[in-house]
Amino acid sequence: MRIVVNKQELSVTLENERTVGDVVEQLRSWLATSGMRISRLAMDAADVSETEPTTWRTRPLDDIDELEIEATPPADQDPNAMLTLIEYLELLGRALKSTDAVSLRDVLGEYGYVASTLERILRTTGQSREILAPIETVAASLMDNTTGEAAPSDEDLALLKADAGKSVDAVLSNVQSRLSEVLRPEEELRVTAGMLSRTLPEVAEVAILLQQGRDEEAMQRIVRFTELAGKYIRLRGDDEIEDLHGPLNELVDALDNNDTVLIGDLLEYEVAPRFEGSLARVIDESEQ
Repeated sequence: MRIVVNKQELSVTLENERTVGDVVEQLRSWLATSGMRISRLAMDAADVSETEPTTWRTRPLDDIDELEIEATPPADQDPNAMLTLIEYLELLGRALKSTDAVSLRDVLGEYGYVASTLERILRTTGQSREILAPIETVAASLMDNTTGEAAPSDEDLALLKADAGKSVDAVLSNVQSRLSEVLRPEEELRVTAGMLSRTLPEVAEVAILLQQGRDEEAMQRIVRFTELAGKYIRLRGDDEIEDLHGPLNELVDALDNNDTVLIGDLLEYEVAPRFEGSLARVIDESEQ
């Protein structure tokens, strides 16, 4: 049997595989090691991507002459997938500002097809899926109502749409940022390193702010730092980053336990100094 992946024939020796399902699972595992996934599957030129696997999984290898696979990176690494999401979010944003309820329903009707991909990108960028809640609330209020709940008044709907619009803007910003990371990683690393470096003096003052009871200001600085730190770690992605995970994990635990003393100490004496050394090396390299 001939095996083709992304139009390239593979030179492989099948040993214990007896069925198409065996081969596909082996290929799926092999592609996963490179961060790829199967997006299209064809057998003797017949596309079975949307076919229930039980209809072909047990077919003997002798029944098939060619197995063709198209493999793509996950959505949070695939520029084309992210560009499609950006187009959808821009369309949804315009629909939410419009008074055309029919068009808005049409756009929201497609939301289910992009929701899981949006969640994946949000997880990658360190954001909670709760940011999607206002969009889903509007969708539930406008789509077919099977719960028997009363439809929202025009005034309430306007407020829901406004909240959803803010959510769309925030999600769109996340997707655009992630796209920049994928398309221009070196530039994004340099810019992020500079921004993160400028936040370190502010982070070192968090302990003082907490002692003064200025908790809200302290948390704003922590949130800003952790967002930039997460992006920096994604972009850096080398062995040196492992040295930064320990203090960050301790910081997360301290935040969960609301241990303000430990939060301040970790940021001032552990997190900030370690990031300072790593950032200095990146900034020096970019200036050479």
